[in-house]
Amino acid sequence: MLLTGLILVFKTLQYYFSKQSSVCIRGRANILLFNLILHMMCMLWSGAYLWSGENVFAFNTTTVSLAFFAAISLGVSMVSNFLALKRGSVLLVSVFTSLGIVFPCIFGWTVLYEPFRISQLCGILLLLIGIFILLDIKKIKTMDFKLLLLVMLCALSEGSTMIAQQLYAEWMPANTNATFSALMFGFTSLFFFLLNLVFARKTENRRSLGKKQAGYAVILSVLLFLINQFVIYASSQIDSAILFPIVSGGALLLGSVVGAICFREKFTKRNSIALIVSICAVILLNIG
Repeated sequence: MLLTGLILVFKTLQYYFSKQSSVCIRGRANILLFNLILHMMCMLWSGAYLWSGENVFAFNTTTVSLAFFAAISLGVSMVSNFLALKRGSVLLVSVFTSLGIVFPCIFGWTVLYEPFRISQLCGILLLLIGIFILLDIKKIKTMDFKLLLLVMLCALSEGSTMIAQQLYAEWMPANTNATFSALMFGFTSLFFFLLNLVFARKTENRRSLGKKQAGYAVILSVLLFLINQFVIYASSQIDSAILFPIVSGGALLLGSVVGAICFREKFTKRNSIALIVSICAVILLNIG
């Protein structure tokens, strides 16, 4: 419970600072530069932690492959989340991101042969019901196509990142988490560096980040590094069908509160009912 609690706290702070940074950073070039700095800082934290451990050079084909897969997923997730938060609310983005739990749960049951319990299935179904109650179908039908595409990418990339973390915890239990993190953030930094080179010539906007935006990048890099470390470690201790729904459901609850309190987003009766259902789902998952 301590691990999942810490992850939830970090993810809540991540929602808050992601929304804040999305408001004050404009232009494609600045978004790419911001993400480059963020992931380079993550690589720095991972490298520093890795160098202080015992398995400093514990790299192999499996670790590199999983880190590369995770890096692509994480890069897509960060950009889609950032752009979605510029167009939509914290609640909307957190709802769709929470849908990503379906992928690691199914993957854990079918590929990793993790134990399956009826209580877990009921908890996941309740959580999905809560998510769909939060989603106003009428609003989805009239939603901007770009925003709908972005939030769907949020769900898919979040799920694939979780799967990569699952596989590393399952296949490479002897390696330090920092080995995976350093490689993943290194690949992601390279990804954003190449994007910066490609779009630098095509954009007319000057790239410039102030102290405030740079501060957000540093804070988010620390949070992202800590979330990744704790999720990988928790994946080796807790079944996917319990860990990821609790993390996603809890983050959804806290994200809703952050949106309502900090950004004055509307909190309706529909939201209240959905959150109560989600709380019941999290409780049921803990019992299971």
